[in-house]
Amino acid sequence: MSKRFILKIDAANRSFRLEDIDPANLQKDAQEDYSILWGESLAQYLLRQNPDDFVITRGPLTRFPANKSTVGYISPLTGVPHYSFVGGNSFREVWSLGLDAVVFTNPLDDMAEHYVTVSGHVPDVQVQFISDESLPRGQRSAYYHLVSKELDGHALWGSIFTLGSGAYHGYLSANVAVEAMYHAGRGGAGAVMRKFTRALVLHSGKRYAFDPEGLPSEVFRRLEKYGSRLGCKDAGTIIKLAATGKDPAGKNTLPAWNATQLGYPMAEIGGAEILLATREGKAGCYWCPVTCRHYHTMPVDYAPDGVDLFLDDFEPAYAVYAMLGIMAQKDTEGAKIRMLKEVDRKIFLPIEQSGCDVMDIGIAIAALYEGISKDIIPLSDVPEFLHNKESNFGSIEKVHGILELLETDDHEYRAIRCLGDGPQALADAYPEMRDSVFTCGAKTLGNAGHCNKLWTFLMPFSRFFSHYSAQIYKVSGNIPENPDQDTLQELFPSVIDEMFQREYFSILCNTLSCCAFGFIIFTEGGAGVELSHDDLLVKVLRFYGIETTREELMRFAQNFWAQSIDLKIKHGWQPPDADQFPYRVFEAVSQAISHPPEKCKEMMDLLIAEWKRQAKQIMSKYGYEAQW
Repeated sequence: MSKRFILKIDAANRSFRLEDIDPANLQKDAQEDYSILWGESLAQYLLRQNPDDFVITRGPLTRFPANKSTVGYISPLTGVPHYSFVGGNSFREVWSLGLDAVVFTNPLDDMAEHYVTVSGHVPDVQVQFISDESLPRGQRSAYYHLVSKELDGHALWGSIFTLGSGAYHGYLSANVAVEAMYHAGRGGAGAVMRKFTRALVLHSGKRYAFDPEGLPSEVFRRLEKYGSRLGCKDAGTIIKLAATGKDPAGKNTLPAWNATQLGYPMAEIGGAEILLATREGKAGCYWCPVTCRHYHTMPVDYAPDGVDLFLDDFEPAYAVYAMLGIMAQKDTEGAKIRMLKEVDRKIFLPIEQSGCDVMDIGIAIAALYEGISKDIIPLSDVPEFLHNKESNFGSIEKVHGILELLETDDHEYRAIRCLGDGPQALADAYPEMRDSVFTCGAKTLGNAGHCNKLWTFLMPFSRFFSHYSAQIYKVSGNIPENPDQDTLQELFPSVIDEMFQREYFSILCNTLSCCAFGFIIFTEGGAGVELSHDDLLVKVLRFYGIETTREELMRFAQNFWAQSIDLKIKHGWQPPDADQFPYRVFEAVSQAISHPPEKCKEMMDLLIAEWKRQAKQIMSKYGYEAQW
């Protein structure tokens, strides 16, 4: 097995060195399995060596559709390892530099005063530490500045990681943008990267074309079958807004108005009519023929052509439009499009420039409004324009005013400062808020917008908190009316078993550093649960010189899951019980599954008990003690 080449960049000493790792001679405990040492697996291995590092890794499937880079770090929001997966040109550049990982080490005490460029090719990699007082603090502005300065105006010539003003302020919800549009966001990546560098420019000088020769033809047939729909002008994740927020039968599962209700009257802004009228093009990750990311443009003053591209995705749209109750003045297509443009200009652009996670900011503001209305948050802790408690939800101008305050260095208002650290920070600062925030409790993130089933809220039980983890909102099964304990104890084992099967599949996806939308081709029926019976993944790995079997892949996935949970435990994590969830979770999901909140809470404890039982068996199987 070939060695892994690692570029270590020392931020405090402004130095760098090349290291190599021999997968056959790793420094690890006997039961740890790194037989697939790429992506999330390589990031985890490196973070075990030094948890303070900030890691960027790639997968082995070069010039293959659906590649992403993996960003690994200890999340300042959850306290446990977190892995974000970003597209754009980043995978291509890490590989073209001859590297398998870029690792920032030896952090500074505060914001770095330099940005970093990496060029050349192993062994002649060059690293520069550049102080540039003209580097803008806006995340998107910084990207265009560096494209001009470092890539001679040619965006495709490299890959650029940027921070926004939120990172400069030290907000824990700060993210990292790649190519301005793709985000390593949910775990607070920007709050970690800020102590190493203000930006990263990867510039290999090489741009290899997509080369399908030799790959099994079934890869492309399934990409067409499962991926082509994503590229249609009226498709993408945003359509879930209409599907879950304005169901014709009234079975809505979209949380709105701080998850006090399900369903959103303006949800058709995610429907075909509006999408066809507003979308202007589509983009995708380098080498991927499934251009699944749709964009519209917005006039700006920082981009060379006077416009910038903005993606429309479900999670950010839900967190801003539905959770904040934004409404168009009229129920007409024209009024909705005018609303979209105003929200883009006054809400999305400021959040994008701040480089903070849109979901956590939107959900935090929604919780803030409720806290003010219930007199939990004193008026002295918020600006005067929020004192009219009845008019906060639905106001674009008030959100804009809050975002302007978050941009300043003068944090006069305690509650506004909390927003930069996400919704759970409000519960930490104002304990009476604990049951009004739409999170999964202490050290968790804002909910990603799914409220269709009880097990949707088991995200903290994944190996890391992520709204893409195993897509557990898709786990099959329904809770019947008036279930007794015996009925639930028959249902919940299959629910948890499928959750684990989805987790194992997502482990393979993430350790190979692939996109979930593309990796779905390797599952039976495209369902994202089990590997396809024709062993397509095994055949593709063989093409890349990786000899393995279906059984070996699944054994690795199970072992890696167990060691990941054990690593979380070593970082202080323990499985929560239902009492530790905000009561809002049960109030919200009760509307979807037609059971009272207290009953939902009781059922959650049974569900958690089943998770613990099965998890304990898996961990014991691979030599780990489950300490619960």
